[in-house]
Formats: sequence, C-alpha cells, structure tokens
Amino acid sequence: HYETNCVMADVMQGIRLVVRHLVQDGRCCIGFINGPNETSTSAIKLEGFRLELDLLGISFRPQRVVSAHFYPQAGYLQTKQLLAENPDLDSIIYADDELAIGGGRALQEAGYRIPADIAITGFGNYEMGRFASPPLTTVNYDIFEMGIIAARRLKMIMDEPDDQNWLIKVPTTLKVRHSSTIG
Repeated sequence: HYETNCVMADVMQGIRLVVRHLVQDGRCCIGFINGPNETSTSAIKLEGFRLELDLLGISFRPQRVVSAHFYPQAGYLQTKQLLAENPDLDSIIYADDELAIGGGRALQEAGYRIPADIAITGFGNYEMGRFASPPLTTVNYDIFEMGIIAARRLKMIMDEPDDQNWLIKVPTTLKVRHSSTIG
C-alpha cells in the first residue's frame, strides 16, 4: 500500500513481457538478477517473474534468482555467482540495464556468446544499452511522461488539496535488440 502519491513504471508488466519474449524464443532455463530486496519494485518484479513462468508452465526455481544493487560491478559479480550455481542457464533477466552491462561482461569473459549461448535482457532502456555489445534488449518506459504526470498531480494537490494517494502506473514496452534473440 502506497501512503503517498506515486508515479511508476508498470514493472510487473515489463518483467512479464521479458519472460514471455525469452520463452517464445525457445529459452526455458531463465535466471533473474533482481534489484535490492528492500525495494517494493524488486518485490513486484519478482512477483511478475514468478507469475509469467507459472502461466507459461515453467517451474520457478529460487536458486535461479539473486539480488543486487543497480551497479555494473554488482551485475558482474552476481552473474558469476548465478552461473556457478546454475550452469544450465540459457538466459538471464536483469532488473536494470546497468546490472545487465556488468553481467554481459562477466558472461563474455567466461566464454559465453550472447545471444547464441545465453540471452540477456535489461530494464530501463538506458542510452548505454544501445551501445552494448551486442545491443541490449530492455524494458522501456517513458520517464518524461512520468515526470509530466507527477507534475500534474502535484499541481492538482496544490490547487485543491485532497487526502487521496494516487498510484499511477506508466505502461512498459519491450525494446528487442540483439542480446536476446538470434533472428
């Protein structure tokens, strides 16, 4: 429950889109490097991951999920750990593009070919993802639109104060690039 006004990306929808994309591309052993455990968006992303796997008939395996703070170094280290415990992975979803950039580096250093051996995806559609090698498939949302919506809600509250707490979700879309699909 949100006790304040909030504008956020529909992160559950975003993770579900990624899982569906990977499974439709033939991936079934999916790892997930989520954000910090203490954030509500990380909990929602994990819920979306579990839900979509279940809807697609794939068993959730808790050992395929680790958490990290949103830094390339954390993605790098957690990818090494995840692979050591799950050498059968054919794809990894990262809860943030920075994690994916670090993770991609760890994979390439370990001799994996992206996406031939393992597909990777990010979240956030940061500019750096377009320039990663290979370019990063990611979840996109309109951060500028989120700012406009937040400003409009603030103006509403300033003009006519109310006790309502709004949770406004901005839709997410999947930006497919070469890191997740051979086609």
